[in-house]
Amino acid sequence: MLWKRIERLVWLCLFLVLCLCQQVQAVEQNGAARERAALDTNSSQNANERITRLANGLTVYLIRDTRFPLVCTRLFVGTGSANERPEEAGISHVLEHMVFKGTESRPKGKVAEEIEALGGYLNAATSFDRTWYITDIPKEYWKTGIDVVKDMAFGACLDANDLEPEKDVIVSELQSGEDSPEHKLYEDLQTAALKHSPYGHPIIGFEPTIRAVTSTSLKTYRDYWYQPQNMALLVAGDIDLDAVLAYTEKLFGDRRNTMPQMSPEPVDLDQAQDAQIVSVRKGPWKKVYLGLAFPAPCFRDIRSADLDLVSYILGGDATSYFFRRYKYENELVDAIRVDNMSLARAGLLTLTVTLDADKVAPFFEMLTKDLGGIESSLFTQEAIARGRRNIEESMNRAGETLTGLASWKGTVQFLLGGAIGEANMRARLSEVTPDLLLATFRTWFDPEKMRIRVLAPQDAKLPDFAALLEKNWKQCAQNEKKAVSYMKGAREEIALPNGSKLILLPDTHAPYFSLNMSAFGGNALLTPSLQGLATLTARTLTDGCADLDTLAFEKALADRALSLRITSGR
Repeated sequence: MLWKRIERLVWLCLFLVLCLCQQVQAVEQNGAARERAALDTNSSQNANERITRLANGLTVYLIRDTRFPLVCTRLFVGTGSANERPEEAGISHVLEHMVFKGTESRPKGKVAEEIEALGGYLNAATSFDRTWYITDIPKEYWKTGIDVVKDMAFGACLDANDLEPEKDVIVSELQSGEDSPEHKLYEDLQTAALKHSPYGHPIIGFEPTIRAVTSTSLKTYRDYWYQPQNMALLVAGDIDLDAVLAYTEKLFGDRRNTMPQMSPEPVDLDQAQDAQIVSVRKGPWKKVYLGLAFPAPCFRDIRSADLDLVSYILGGDATSYFFRRYKYENELVDAIRVDNMSLARAGLLTLTVTLDADKVAPFFEMLTKDLGGIESSLFTQEAIARGRRNIEESMNRAGETLTGLASWKGTVQFLLGGAIGEANMRARLSEVTPDLLLATFRTWFDPEKMRIRVLAPQDAKLPDFAALLEKNWKQCAQNEKKAVSYMKGAREEIALPNGSKLILLPDTHAPYFSLNMSAFGGNALLTPSLQGLATLTARTLTDGCADLDTLAFEKALADRALSLRITSGR
């Protein structure tokens, strides 16, 4: 019995080694090419980029780019509408407005005046996950640009007398958005797919919650979220990296954190959507604005790259499948588009259409049948290549201007996880297959999770959307559930012969694979005279395999960053 256990360990380990040897030969050419590309990317960035974390936790990202005599400064704060409590919806955006109303060192009106007098540009923005303060300024005034964003973030007066009239401005902005059917449809889709999540309300908030904001609540919110450990400063342009870092440490080094680092809760995508499947609003519109919404993976989830490509092929531009089919071939729609918006903790997948009311019924009948019948043949190599080129070009194009470079680099560093995150996304785009894209489609275009929102003219006669959905798509989708369950990230156990068990633990945050094989056979099972035999066996199994000696085997592993370790304990 003892020797059988040892023998079992040996055979399991040998199986692992032989499997890896096969993979070594299969990926050698592709892996080497990708490693060269990664080395080229890193070598081109290192000399002109520097990322530093100050003692107080503030991340400083400096980029030297001498193409223009400008310096772009961005101060990012890791909070936006997704961090707000329901009763304070919109407070992040209100705070962004109020920082222009004067600071402790710059009276009202002087903040913008100082930057503009130097030929610069000043602004701020709020999103779901972050708020950021912006200056673009001639390179000789770079210190002023950094000083102003710091003053806005930490020194805004937030005077109650300025707050009330500013609320009127924000409410007017809110109402102007309500007048746009496209804007209104998007907010309805966002709420439909992500209602029970931090992304369940619009960034701007609602009139009652905007009106409820006070000077005190603004200061409390700022004190809670505007911690150095929750912020990042990006400075890009014609700069001396050492000088800018020294000035940044001088300017921000005395800021202290007053509480532990915040750690937002993850979003449960299976529970995020609104319970109401279909909602129709009738109003003073001449067209029908129809949208389908689904919860989707977050920005750092590698599956979001797959979904970007699926979205582009289906409805990314005038060459897409849906555009050709419904606008050109069948003349049913004015416009149709598929978008995958990735956020820090979730994503929003939408299909939006503008069309005449009398064409809604035949369009939705055809659409639901098409969605239920999509196969991998739709994702041709030509379509994949075109989609990949356009997605990569959108990333590359950001660097054409200094402001675009600052925006993209900030997004990559502070939402995607830095250069490695971007490399993972680009690598993923280069290795997708038609079958993977089909699995991606069936995972995220889930009729059970889909929510339908419609804006229509008052006299429009509309079909029974739920009935068509059930008849044409939901039934056939049930048969596909098993085939793509692995994409959902669910734990799975499979019984193997002789009592062994295979446990699958999907983790889609990075394109890596890890295998751990365990079996009884440690030293505690051996007699005193055989002590050490299990350890010796484990160590010798990695001394080479097949036609590779020890050195060649180690090189083959190192060439593609593979690691193999076999151990034996008690």
